[in-house]
Amino acid sequence: MLEREVETRIGSWQPDTGRRKSLELLAAVVACLIYLRHNSIQTAVGAQSRISQATVSR
Repeated sequence: MLEREVETRIGSWQPDTGRRKSLELLAAVVACLIYLRHNSIQTAVGAQSRISQATVSR
């Protein structure tokens, strides 16, 4: 439900050309919510999502 709302507001998540995003939209929303709700450090959120801290910070 939240994923559809976000997609409606931002449009296409993955670009038509160029580099694709590391996470799909749902995984990105979940990582964002975990980061905001638990005030976790970016390294912990990245490890939980199996991505790097640098990717979380973008």
